[in-house]
Amino acid sequence: MLNKAEIESLVADILKGASQDQWLELLTTSGVPCSPVHTVPEALTHPQAEALGMIQTDPDRPEVRSVSLPINLNGERPGLRFGAPELGSSTVSDWDGKK
Repeated sequence: MLNKAEIESLVADILKGASQDQWLELLTTSGVPCSPVHTVPEALTHPQAEALGMIQTDPDRPEVRSVSLPINLNGERPGLRFGAPELGSSTVSDWDGKK
């Protein structure tokens, strides 16, 4: 694309003129579909992630959380069938016939 760097620079300069919230308000009231780009921590704690059941807790270790499957089956999100393996539970020594 011709002048790509120049265009990106001009757009970046314009975007710096307002906060994310101000741009979201302007775009939304103008009828432009938009959403902020979230950091991973923001996405994991977002109310929509909670509402969709996207974060599931390991049944055996509640301090371990996992991202669930992004699908619904018969209107329900599949739960965790089993938790994450314990550290060292699936090491190479498990396969040498000694256990």
